[in-house]
Amino acid sequence: MNGLGLYRRNVAMGKFDGILICSDWDGTLYSGSEVPERAREAIGYFMSEGGKFAITSGRDSAYIKANEHYIKPNTYCICYGGSLIVDVDSGEVLRKGGLGEDVTDTVDKMLASDVEITRINAFTEDGIKHYTPAEYHEFGKDEIRALHNYKMTFNTADEAEGERLLKLTADFHSTEYVFARSFASYLELFNREYTKGKAARVLKDALGAGVLVGMGDYENDITLFSDCDISFAVANAADSLKQVATYVTEATVSDSAAAEIIERLEGLRLAGKI
Repeated sequence: MNGLGLYRRNVAMGKFDGILICSDWDGTLYSGSEVPERAREAIGYFMSEGGKFAITSGRDSAYIKANEHYIKPNTYCICYGGSLIVDVDSGEVLRKGGLGEDVTDTVDKMLASDVEITRINAFTEDGIKHYTPAEYHEFGKDEIRALHNYKMTFNTADEAEGERLLKLTADFHSTEYVFARSFASYLELFNREYTKGKAARVLKDALGAGVLVGMGDYENDITLFSDCDISFAVANAADSLKQVATYVTEATVSDSAAAEIIERLEGLRLAGKI
């Protein structure tokens, strides 16, 4: 039996049965130095009562695996911002996508602007490739076209330049690609068919979950929230994310916002609202 079959068969009947949480990592679970103990305990309790918990991050599966001492998800995880749905233990891939070769046309337009882009990062099957703008033009473009590329990111000189680059993305409009920031000076570029939200919806359907819950803290979680049944922005989240969230926690990530979210979900389930 494949991994998906095991996930379906071994669901424990409990108060969170049928609920899938897809949670961002940095700024939502991880405070920069740790996942608070109360948050870890609450997520463990959620899983022990039949809930499914998937880390949904721009990071890769090796990073999630390396941090299992904090949280060990009990289902597939979503990596590279939605381009890969994978079992981090077995390596079984549920869904895989990424950027096409023509993404370099969009990157060329970005570099032709007057925004100060300091580094270009391509997240490929051969690892992360880092380029200065000069290196990108010299050899990076050819490397990117030759490799499977899950997503690309762009560092700018400062927050102001990050804001300018985000505003300019309207000029780089593409029917295939979408832009989002994961922090003020860091812009991400995805295939619009492989965002966090679309991946979460695929996972919900594959697991037969009844309720899809999103947790996040920044603009790149807007796509996640748009596909969720219920969404929680943590107290330290960007205002733009809070505006589209179902709920905003009182607790920040360092104050164990995840524990508050589990408590809220328990209340909603007991009240028969989910």
